[in-house]
This record gives sequence, structure tokens and C-alpha cells, in this order.
Amino acid sequence: MELLKPLKPIMAIAKTLEPIDPALAYFCELYAIEKTMKLKKEHPEANDMLMPIVNEMFEACGKHKALIPESVQVAEGERIVITAADTALQEAKAQDLAGKGDKQTMQSYLQAMVLYLSLIHI
Repeated sequence: MELLKPLKPIMAIAKTLEPIDPALAYFCELYAIEKTMKLKKEHPEANDMLMPIVNEMFEACGKHKALIPESVQVAEGERIVITAADTALQEAKAQDLAGKGDKQTMQSYLQAMVLYLSLIHI
């Protein structure tokens, strides 16, 4: 399970965003799926362990995609993700620069990073 450690923050962010914005959760999950598929290629011996996880992610991804209005196009998806990432980053930065950084600040930085990285896969 050490192999999956890099995916945990991404999936945690997706789960946090799920009730707020299914589109953001969807894009985070796509990013996690992409990373998992890369792990599958790099570690073929782990395929038996990874396939149930990939299937579970596809199922969650499909559930969130179904909640996204059909009118949301790729460009709008990018805008949604960039706006959310920028907001999370600005909130974290404001707290940090005010000397009030805490666990929530770190969570906001992590959320912004995951959202920015997920843009690669939109």
C-alpha cells in the first residue's frame, strides 16, 4: 500500500470537495486515475492490487460526472478548477502571511496544489 501513498491526498481533496462541487471532485479523481494508471505501468506486479482501486475511482468519477451539468465544457471546467485553486491558494497565503498558518492553511495549500495539477488532465 506504500505505492498508493501519493494518491491519498488527492482522493482526500476530492472527498472534501464532493459535497461542495462535484465538478472539482471529478477533476481531482481524473488526476488520481491518471497517476494510478502510471503506477500500473511502472509496477506491473501490483496490477492485482491496483485494479480494484482503479475501478472504485472510475465509479466515483462517473458518479460525479453525472452531477455535472452537461453544459459544462472543457474550457468552463478549466475555469472552475482555476478559480477554486486560486481561491484556496489566496486563503492559505493570507493566513500564512498574517502569521496565522495552521492545519487548515496547509490543507488549503494542498487543495490548491492538487487542483492546479489536475488541470494538466482536463
